[in-house]
Amino acid sequence: RESGWTIPEPALRKGLAEMTWPARVELVARRPAIIVDAAHNPASIEALVEVLGESFSVRQRLLVFAVSHDKDYAAMLSQLVRRFDQIVFTRYQSNPRAVPPEELAATAERICGRRFPVAPRPAEAWDYVRRLASAEDLICVTGSFFLAAEMRRQIESRPCEP
Repeated sequence: RESGWTIPEPALRKGLAEMTWPARVELVARRPAIIVDAAHNPASIEALVEVLGESFSVRQRLLVFAVSHDKDYAAMLSQLVRRFDQIVFTRYQSNPRAVPPEELAATAERICGRRFPVAPRPAEAWDYVRRLASAEDLICVTGSFFLAAEMRRQIESRPCEP
């Protein structure tokens, strides 16, 4: 409206209510809650963990994480290690810019002193986190659009059945 657009109020409300934004705090399953989010910088990670904290009361929080070399993943991990009970590091296969999961795990360990599992491929990360999850848990996938796309295929082809 400030830009001069004339949009009827009912149309605006309907559009916002029906809008979907894939890979942005996208709830893809409910028991356990599975969120796919393409947060790939410290600010978007901060927004993600804030929304998760406000929106989900769960038994444990599980994370699958992969990121590109050109991102500030140490700053991202410093936020994530405090907010998740378990993190599984992986590497997406569709782009060579992915940080090796061993490097991510080592960085996280330097930040918080905890050791984390490594899965070389998203399929293995999904298998690992599925075994850990109960119906009362939250599984979050984040760090990259590449990871979001690859993990979505895993989640759809092999749903979590705690």
